Amino acid sequence: MADQVVLVEKTQGVAILTLNRPEQLNAMNAQLGAELRLAVERMSADDEVGCIVVTGAGDRAFSAGGDIHEQREDDRKYTQAELDARAAVRALTASKIRELYNEGIGRADILLNNLFSNACNHNMADGSVIIQLTQGRFAISNTGSPVPLNEKRLFSRFYKETINSSSNGLGLSIVKQVCDLAGYKLTYRYENEQHVFSIRF
Repeated sequence: MADQVVLVEKTQGVAILTLNRPEQLNAMNAQLGAELRLAVERMSADDEVGCIVVTGAGDRAFSAGGDIHEQREDDRKYTQAELDARAAVRALTASKIRELYNEGIGRADILLNNLFSNACNHNMADGSVIIQLTQGRFAISNTGSPVPLNEKRLFSRFYKETINSSSNGLGLSIVKQVCDLAGYKLTYRYENEQHVFSIRF
């Protein structure tokens, strides 16, 4: 059995989830993603927990993003045509999002996956991600760039925080479109050196 890669600690109403792959810069592989999701679900259902903090082990990085080595191994299982199809799915347009939404793809999965990916991709070494869920409100905040983001362009397609950003600039645009479809209110603010994204239901 593989070693546990998400460590869970509870203290004074706060659940601290630690990504525990420091030698791989806490890169997100299938095991880490699965354990993190289960830990978040378990802590969210715990009445003693009012806040979830996600952090990374080691002092080199919060998380390097996706595990490239595992992705390459996974890619070998598919033909080039299948890989091209998978890549096309990642570039969802507004009409495709509506189609998936209407077909019953979980809005929560779309929102949470994109918001958490954004928080990891734009974080910093020794940084953190804080998740809060209260009645009618979900918020996720992360450390990162020490300046506020451009609120007027933030949710536009292909907007990137920096020229060198590895993000394709679609994640927050997808979040905005899903929120608009569902009638949710999505906001951003920068406070206490944290980039905070909130959704009101």
